[in-house]
Parts: sequence; C-alpha cells; structure tokens
Amino acid sequence: MENIADSDLMDALSQISDIADRNSTIRFLKDVASRYALNTIAYFGVSVTGQNETDPYLAVTYPPEWVAHYKNRQYVDVDPVVRLGFRRMLPLDWDEFGKPTGRLKTFFGEAGEFGIGSRGLTVPVHGRRGDRALFSVTSDLSARDWASAKLLYMRDFQVLATHIHDRVLGVVRRPLEYRRPVFGLGDDWINSNVVFLDVVLLPFPGIVRYSKALLPTEMQVSEIVEACALGKIPQGPPCCPLLKRQ
Repeated sequence: MENIADSDLMDALSQISDIADRNSTIRFLKDVASRYALNTIAYFGVSVTGQNETDPYLAVTYPPEWVAHYKNRQYVDVDPVVRLGFRRMLPLDWDEFGKPTGRLKTFFGEAGEFGIGSRGLTVPVHGRRGDRALFSVTSDLSARDWASAKLLYMRDFQVLATHIHDRVLGVVRRPLEYRRPVFGLGDDWINSNVVFLDVVLLPFPGIVRYSKALLPTEMQVSEIVEACALGKIPQGPPCCPLLKRQ
C-alpha cells in the first residue's frame, strides 16, 4: 500500500464537488476504488431528503447482476453490514462478523462470486437531521496486508465518507423555500412594519451565508445566527438561512 500517496486523499476530496447526481457519484466511487486498489465501494444513505423514505440513496460499484440478485434474495434481511453498521459510531471491520454459517455463509459466498471482496470496512456517518449513511469498501488482500492497509483506510475513508455524505445531502436536499414572519417580534410590530423574511435554507452544514444589508435594521447578524442555532426558525435543517427583505 506504500504506493498510495497522501495526495490521493486530497485529489479525491477535490473531486467531490463533481458529484451532481447518482451517476456522477458512482463515477467518483469507481475512481476512488481504482486509487486505493479496492474491489468495490458502496455508499448507502437513508433519510437524506429529510423526509420519510421507502427507497435509500444507493451508489455502488457492484456489478448490476449482484445488485439485482441481492434484492431478489432479500439479502438486506441478513446483511450484517446493514444490520450492525447503523448502530456503530466507529468503522466496522468485517472480520468482526466471525465465521459465517447458514444463510449468511451463502450470502458471503455468492457475494464473492460476483467480485465482492472477502474483506471489508464500513464507515458509518450520522448526520444532524436524522440522515445516516454507510460507506463500505471491500478487498481481497491477505490477512497480513489487510491489517496494514486498514490503517490507511480508516484514516482516509472516515474523511471521505463524511464529505461524500455532505455532498449527497447538498445534491438531494434542494433548497427549501418558505416564508416566515420575523421571529422574536410581536404580531403588532409585524403588522405595522410589514416585514417578512424569505428564508432559503442551504443544505450545507457549517456554511453560514448571509447579507447584512438585507436584514431588517432591528435584527443583527449575530441574532440571526443565534436563532438558527437555537432552532427558532421552524422546519428545515439547522443551518443559517439566507435572508432577504420583502
């Protein structure tokens, strides 16, 4: 694994902005798999739109035949990555599953026939708004080589998984627009001044965007940020809104 330079992580991070839909997500994952000499990579996100979902956001480098076989055999019911991954806060080495038996043995055996690596690492991501994701990689390295490579994987893929998840949220959660009266001000004040705020919530955690010139003079930027942090703006993700005066 010594041929994998630290620059590969930086290069991968710089390309995350190219993700614009599911297909581009898959292309990005294939590039990462090639950089790190992996068999496969999978991103499995749930509740990424902020609503109740029946279908997750799935982007994988698996052969389509395996995806269809997985669904047909309803392997989601036995897949230990799905069953245990979301309960974890730290990366999950598939070696922790132990020696599989019964249907689980069949599951891993058939996965190998479709090119899924015999060793794997899953990185869980827990968002702030109920969104969650699993970022999984597989390889056919020997036990010795896997022990060494895993140190690199745990470092790089915890970073990549978080940034990929944030990017997916940004792509899937289109800006939510709605109108709300100025919070913290009484109805009489609103009626007399006819001041409303058009709130555009931007789905990028940690990014605060505003224009002070567009805020009512009675409200300072610090008040806006504090109100967002305290959840005083109803609905939507807890990030600072872009505000404009009516």
